[in-house]
Amino acid sequence: MATTTTITIPDSRDGRVLEFFGTDDAMNIMRERAGHDQFVQAVGYLSTWSMSYPKASLYFNARDMEITATYYDQDGDMQYCIGGIFNADTKKFSFHS
Repeated sequence: MATTTTITIPDSRDGRVLEFFGTDDAMNIMRERAGHDQFVQAVGYLSTWSMSYPKASLYFNARDMEITATYYDQDGDMQYCIGGIFNADTKKFSFHS
């Protein structure tokens, strides 16, 4: 039997529901390859980008060193998507929508 969890999306003035999709291993690999500070800065930026959206989901792809963030409105409809892509030469994430 599957368990279903219902999450109430708050009014955008009341904060944000944030979901992380990725294994502990994937996040650790990304942190090691990018460096702790760069990884934390990228996650922080994507987590707090445009707080007018009451829900955001972050997806971690260690193979391609990408973090994809999707932002949802009050009704749960996706409104925007940003990718954080790690550049091995500059050792920094850049962000593209």
